[in-house]
Amino acid sequence: MKSVQIAAATLLPTLVLVPTLASAAMLERQAGRVIRAAGHWCDRVSNLAVNNKVSTPARRVVRVTCDDGTRYVQYDLVLTPDNKVRSIEKQ
Repeated sequence: MKSVQIAAATLLPTLVLVPTLASAAMLERQAGRVIRAAGHWCDRVSNLAVNNKVSTPARRVVRVTCDDGTRYVQYDLVLTPDNKVRSIEKQ
């Protein structure tokens, strides 16, 4: 199982980030659901991590990689200080 490089935080409305290996698969499924609910493609999340290079206290960025073996897309989930999803940016 993959390790998740995320500090304890909450992505609302349906995504809860928990830094344990047991919940990594659940976290990846939830991130995929949030992305699909916004109308983007994401069949399978292959990686999920906070992007500390572009994150600030007012704007946390979580990089989500979706890869099903034939298609590869990365998204940045932009979070507000109260950990609500502000936007989803395709990379």
